[in-house]
Amino acid sequence: MFIKEMFSLTLLIAKLLGVIGNKKKEINASLHVLQKRLGGSFLVIKHLMIMDKTLIFLVTFCFSGSFLIAQTVNSGKLYVSPNTEFSTLSNLKNTDTGSLFNDGTLFCYANFYNNGEVDHYEANAQVQFVGFDAQLISGEGDTFFSNILFKNKTYPVPFLLQADINIEGEVDFNNGIIDNRNYGGSFLFGETARYKNASNISYVDGSVEKIGNTEFEFPIGHQGYYRTLAISDAQAINPLYKATYFLENPDTQYPLLSKADVINTINNAEYWKLEPVGTHSEVVVTLSWNEATTSDLMLQNTEALHIVRWDEEQQLWVDEGGVVDEWNKSVSAVVSNKGIFTLAIVETDDILPCELVVYNAITPNKDGKNDYFLIDQLNNGGCAQNISVKIFNRWSRKVFETTNYGLAGRVFDGHSNKGDQLPAGTYFYVLEFEYETEKGDRKPFQKQGYLYLNGN
Repeated sequence: MFIKEMFSLTLLIAKLLGVIGNKKKEINASLHVLQKRLGGSFLVIKHLMIMDKTLIFLVTFCFSGSFLIAQTVNSGKLYVSPNTEFSTLSNLKNTDTGSLFNDGTLFCYANFYNNGEVDHYEANAQVQFVGFDAQLISGEGDTFFSNILFKNKTYPVPFLLQADINIEGEVDFNNGIIDNRNYGGSFLFGETARYKNASNISYVDGSVEKIGNTEFEFPIGHQGYYRTLAISDAQAINPLYKATYFLENPDTQYPLLSKADVINTINNAEYWKLEPVGTHSEVVVTLSWNEATTSDLMLQNTEALHIVRWDEEQQLWVDEGGVVDEWNKSVSAVVSNKGIFTLAIVETDDILPCELVVYNAITPNKDGKNDYFLIDQLNNGGCAQNISVKIFNRWSRKVFETTNYGLAGRVFDGHSNKGDQLPAGTYFYVLEFEYETEKGDRKPFQKQGYLYLNGN
């Protein structure tokens, strides 16, 4: 019986070797029949080279007792040329001496191990993880992908990430959660990397890292919920940010009763962790609320929502401010520190300390009315000092900043710090100053909000 089976397998292999060019369906059909005949995991196809739309297979059978053991192993140099498809149904292992460069499309139906070098030359190269069972992505080698497709319906988590992978093109979160929270791998987006289709059924459960100073929305989540954290473009040179989402009560590690006086109620159902690595600058952080994950207490008064941060030094939650976008169910705030972030309901007294009044409409047509962003200090009397203002555009890019606002012509009149005339639209401001309390000491104050630039 075994000889008969091997004879049938030989015919199938011969069929594979005879199929070249564009007969893609016939190749895939033969591979699936061969995989089924061998019991799925007992197939090794050692691909030596794939180029010019021609598939060259070397099928190696290994025996361990009465079992046929096989895997796809590369210990030398393997190159997949552009416009070429390379499929491996069994585990793909790139050893510590292996060099795998993929400029075509690499299909991985099982586990992926890299202890050597995996890279690409072409920007349109793609790796597709499209298995039918859970797939382990592991190894200690350098792994650089241009484009990736994750498409695996295995429940609940199909992709187990132990390796450190670097993305330089686009990630398509078609189907399947990538778990590095429990497996220790890293998921790094390069400076121009991007993604699409992230949702509750496909995201990174754990940490995502992003290098570069462009704005980015981290495709993170936990326990079946996709819950992003977004940052604006940073002013630092090649900053690295790492973000993680936790669908759990922060109180066990960061006591919710330890908070600044201005904070009323803190979200007790979820939190985010943002970690700048190395040099970094202030950024606009955006968090969102979700009826399925956010504390009901937050949803009762969304207009009063701010972003709060656990201050490790003071061991309490501090208010980072916030501007609410009811349409997108989000809150944005300018932050300059790393740490643990979540949403909270805060006191929203419209009367500012020192009786300062903010007028957030600007019509710089030189008619003497609302020609600049006015912060009325008529009743200040020296109470508020060191007044600074920062202005951000709709893409969270800082366009204006000054200290000693209102003195010596230091006002925002619709022009950037570079002197460029800015387009009409909605902008985001951050007002900061120190004020004198009734006890005679001085305290910092911050207010954030929208301003509207018209007729510029």
